[in-house]
Amino acid sequence: MPATDGAEMQQSDVIAIGQNHRRVVGLAVVTRADDHDSQRHEMKGVQKLYEHFEEHDVSVNIHDYDRNASVNKYLATNQPTVTNANMIHSIPARV
Repeated sequence: MPATDGAEMQQSDVIAIGQNHRRVVGLAVVTRADDHDSQRHEMKGVQKLYEHFEEHDVSVNIHDYDRNASVNKYLATNQPTVTNANMIHSIPARV
């Protein structure tokens, strides 16, 4: 997520990684042109990804993220069949 001066974000990348093969299956880039408030960039990216998945008939079973309340609400309202797994901070990285 590049920033101009370390405090103001210009762009956010929201990436979807497949559960089995750990490959990127989706990327949503959100810029100030999409939303001036960088606090909403993650939510905008999640919405873009799910729209892309629906257009391409891709099913999502588990959504793992970093406890964003807006994402919680979006998943509960718009993606009720998706398991909302908040485990990103408890799984060690595998290199």
